[in-house]
Amino acid sequence: MNSVSPRSIDSKFLIFEKSTEKVQKGWPDMVNGLPRYMSIKQALVYFNIKSRNTLKKNYIAKGLPVVIISGTKRIDRLDADKFMEKHKI
Repeated sequence: MNSVSPRSIDSKFLIFEKSTEKVQKGWPDMVNGLPRYMSIKQALVYFNIKSRNTLKKNYIAKGLPVVIISGTKRIDRLDADKFMEKHKI
């Protein structure tokens, strides 16, 4: 059985903590490492779904707004939160 020393765990946590601080300082509008205007791929992570098709059929088709600029699609994280609140049972 492999054991991990407390020192190793502490150093890994410190690295994670420092990188989190950088994200928070550099991009204050980031939540869980995701920007406010998410790509489709990032939105899949945010909603914890695997398929673009699921996002299209079960979210976008049911009213999740999509921002399209020069063919680039983005989903506003605030709209995603409102959409989820609206569909609570």
